[in-house]
Amino acid sequence: MIAKHIHIWPDELLSERCSSVVDFEFGGALGGEMLDLMYAAGARALAAPQVGVSQRVIVLDCGWDDGESVELICLNPRIEARSDVWACEEENALSVPGVTVEVKRPTRVSLVYYDIEGIRQVEEFDGPDAVVVQQVMDHLDGRTLLDHLAADARAAALAEYELVA
Repeated sequence: MIAKHIHIWPDELLSERCSSVVDFEFGGALGGEMLDLMYAAGARALAAPQVGVSQRVIVLDCGWDDGESVELICLNPRIEARSDVWACEEENALSVPGVTVEVKRPTRVSLVYYDIEGIRQVEEFDGPDAVVVQQVMDHLDGRTLLDHLAADARAAALAEYELVA
């Protein structure tokens, strides 16, 4: 088993930029295990550094809000385009448990990635799904939701975090 548990901030791996996936068989196996962990945690997305692997892999299920599971394993994903419209939404993350903060992000993104067969895919996400995609993409670049906060808001979030940690 590759992905055993969720890594919690301030784990150093959560602050590092991940390397590209070169072994798509490994990436697919990791993605499958990540989906299992994601569902067990009651989440809708997960990034490889959250499970201790510094590879550019994310998994998500953007259909569960509608009752239809739409699982994606995305290898070497990148956001190709963002809308000019931004909104503030409350966010939380498995890697920073017990903390909810407002983060301002674009309301629509275009994600380019490779599936487990190595085929290039492009998906459009908007609303809450766009927020989820951007949050897990942040993890691949060594950022958590705390990195989006002004100094005073970050201090308050860290104080909240320390109360629950």
